[in-house]
Amino acid sequence: MKKLGDESYDYREGDLRRTIWYQAEEDEREFDEIFGEPDPYGGRQVLDKDFTEIAEKIKGLVQTDLSAQNDLKASETQWVFYSSLINGDAVGDKVRFTILLREKAGKFDCTINMSDYIFASSFEQVEKLKQAILQELL
Repeated sequence: MKKLGDESYDYREGDLRRTIWYQAEEDEREFDEIFGEPDPYGGRQVLDKDFTEIAEKIKGLVQTDLSAQNDLKASETQWVFYSSLINGDAVGDKVRFTILLREKAGKFDCTINMSDYIFASSFEQVEKLKQAILQELL
């Protein structure tokens, strides 16, 4: 994954926050293999599979970023992992499938931005992906 940015900012007095952005490269199969082939309308579902490989990749990036904090004492760190999958939604907007992580006080949270199509067709698989990532980060 290509690191797009790494910024720290004072949210409030004594509350330093850090955000790190990544973009999946075109040839990175870990992200691309999450999705099935396009259906007749162009939508791609999240496959029902083992997500260990992408969870391990994300864990490696997170560990590297946390170890690179040095003297930076961020109260929380967020990661944004952009995929190359962009789906349309019912009102014509485009939605990029994005994994979002937050670490605060040693606890990780994960959410995933997705289109209404992915939500309707692949909710269980998305939840399974989130749990695989969180399990890897324990």
